[in-house]
Amino acid sequence: MEKHLTNRALRALALFDADPAISHEDILRIKYDQSYAPTSNMVRFVKYIERLDFRDDPFMAKAQDVVLSWDNTAEPESTAAALIILSTLKAIHGFAFNGWDMDPALALRQTADELIAHHGGLQVPWGAINKIRRGSQRMTLGGGPDALRAVYGGRSLGEDGTLDAMAGDSYIQLVEWDQEGAVRSFSVHQFGSATLDQGSPHYADQLPIFVAERFRPDVFQFEPHFSDGSMN
Repeated sequence: MEKHLTNRALRALALFDADPAISHEDILRIKYDQSYAPTSNMVRFVKYIERLDFRDDPFMAKAQDVVLSWDNTAEPESTAAALIILSTLKAIHGFAFNGWDMDPALALRQTADELIAHHGGLQVPWGAINKIRRGSQRMTLGGGPDALRAVYGGRSLGEDGTLDAMAGDSYIQLVEWDQEGAVRSFSVHQFGSATLDQGSPHYADQLPIFVAERFRPDVFQFEPHFSDGSMN
């Protein structure tokens, strides 16, 4: 039995508790939330690094400054997200915190070395690293591990200094109905409806919608008809 709350759970509780009435726009904002809660593993890593003394190590002191500048998001524009997300994934393997799997300072140093080697600096926009690939298309993606906008690309950069999403959000559907019982449905797949046919126009046609954090309307609507005028 799980006794911990993931960041996804923590953020969902915070966002749903903020307002008892949830609109169509609200649910989209919540689903695509890319923030990390104050008690998440990512923030746990930041707080640990904050307490360390790197006065005799200018390189690590600079990395520490970048860590402390983080905006607590996996937004594409975040310039500290790469250093923190990749370091935390090295230091904590899994959702529950049961101690450090790697010394956080070592994880930070390894990730800093990776970013320097591939990008020439420590402040690299997350969108320059976080990618999604389908056929000949490769696009920038927001979101990250254990975010409500879930994207998992690994703990270390690839040969080109980026990550390709290999798990996380996939098929998502939103269904809503009004007081009269009329139902509308919206959905998106990370690739398209023809998942195995590379020659199909639907092999990757939903990728831009998925990246843009939008839904497309489903082609059917259900309009209830009751002989007595009720929904019972």
